[in-house]
Amino acid sequence: MQYSDRVLTAKGDLDAALRDMRMNTQADRKFTSAALAAMDSYIEARKDWGEYIEKHYSEEGKQKILNLHWGNAQSHILEAQALMPK
Repeated sequence: MQYSDRVLTAKGDLDAALRDMRMNTQADRKFTSAALAAMDSYIEARKDWGEYIEKHYSEEGKQKILNLHWGNAQSHILEAQALMPK
């Protein structure tokens, strides 16, 4: 439950921060898209865990599926970081 709570809190924090951000440039829009995609990957991992993974997979299978979600999130995070001003 802790992971689930943290993911939902982070999603709310991200949504609030993005609402306050000015979307004046294409880079701003790309950053927002990448940040939201990363968060969506974490939310999908949380949802899949609660609905299916925990009940139907071995420990190795669970880890593979979660690593897939987390890897997707990491690639979106890296994309968003690359768009941030230096």
